[in-house]
Amino acid sequence: EKTGAYDNIISVIDRNMLIFDPKDNDDECFFFKGKKQGRRDLNKKAKKDKTFTFDNIYDADSTNQEIFEGTTKNVVGTLMEGYNCCVFAYGATGAGKTFTMLGAKDKPGII
Repeated sequence: EKTGAYDNIISVIDRNMLIFDPKDNDDECFFFKGKKQGRRDLNKKAKKDKTFTFDNIYDADSTNQEIFEGTTKNVVGTLMEGYNCCVFAYGATGAGKTFTMLGAKDKPGII
């Protein structure tokens, strides 16, 4: 995704809030035959610009260690006492959920 020409459809506001499919600065107007138009380009799909709130939000720069400490660390003690526990990862396809959960040899996952 980083190497391709993909738009970022998530804008993290803070550790609990994000905007899905945020409006771009250039969404307000467009040019037609060299003249600036006051309306949006109807040939382009309108941005959703939806705000969502979660217990925790992690962006592309977050490490597995940060995610573990913020989400799973407190569950481990309960698990060791014999209680059932669940860690639920939610996100878009290709966002890195599997890597976060399972990790790699040099970067262990959260489970």
